[in-house]
Amino acid sequence: MSYQSIPAFAIIVFAVAGMGVLPAKVWSLANGGKTKPVAQDEFNHALRRRDDRLRELSASH
Repeated sequence: MSYQSIPAFAIIVFAVAGMGVLPAKVWSLANGGKTKPVAQDEFNHALRRRDDRLRELSASH
């Protein structure tokens, strides 16, 4: 019967998804909720600095 393969398929799907999600969540929890900076170049850092300045400016008003 085809329904007998559903539990095995579900286990495989959750195991593969867990291999990607679990390390990212552990890293995020260990680093104060921040996401992992992947492939960050100077443009990304400049945008982050700009966003930080804008956040500070809006908080002071």
